[in-house]
Amino acid sequence: MESNIKNCLADLARLRRIELTPGWSESVDEVDDASADGLAQFVAQLGWQTQVVLRFEPKAQEFPMMVHHPDMGWAVAERMEGSSKLAILRNGERELWTLDKETALYDVALPEAPGERYFAKAIDVFKAAIGKRKGPIILAVIATFTVNMIALGTSLYAMQVYDRVIPRGA
Repeated sequence: MESNIKNCLADLARLRRIELTPGWSESVDEVDDASADGLAQFVAQLGWQTQVVLRFEPKAQEFPMMVHHPDMGWAVAERMEGSSKLAILRNGERELWTLDKETALYDVALPEAPGERYFAKAIDVFKAAIGKRKGPIILAVIATFTVNMIALGTSLYAMQVYDRVIPRGA
């Protein structure tokens, strides 16, 4: 059973944590789900940006993305498993596919919800960017605190040694 493009795009949006508007695919006419051109037709009818075809092994930050194999149909690639396997989501089930010459990966630019694009102030853009990447900032704060504690301890020890050694040397 082949997974159709509409379900795969809905899964892709869920994995990217993008909420599609209700009835987002109602205006789309029939497309050929089995062919690799079906995604381009589907996306063009929605008015979304065209997809980028990747012909190389993708990096971890590029996942999730759409994947098409002539024999298997459409699915959503979640990550690489080893050097030549793709962990994919198809019809709600997870499978492993071999990444070969016939497998094509597509990076589809999904539209964000209309309310998420509007920022009242420039600082809101900065806050949104920081909110998406909290991990590195937390690590930087912890590292800064740790280095400052080590520096404080070292300086207190140095002052104590200075107070005891220097007066005796004079």
